[in-house]
Amino acid sequence: MDKGSAYRINDTVTFRIYIHNQGMIDATSVTVKDIIPSGLMLADANWNADSTYTFASGLVAGAMDSVDIALQ
Repeated sequence: MDKGSAYRINDTVTFRIYIHNQGMIDATSVTVKDIIPSGLMLADANWNADSTYTFASGLVAGAMDSVDIALQ
């Protein structure tokens, strides 16, 4: 759907979460947890059932990355 479109019940909406390693040390294990609001449910096979996502390669110092999450 386009960003300005209206959503209906059972539509899937994708959000992008940005993370930034502002430290001076490479992060070798980075896990993101999204608190899913009531009324929505996880609809993304790349995320774990407990609504966590782990960056397999970590995040080097100063780097930024993002991950998408689909909710329904």
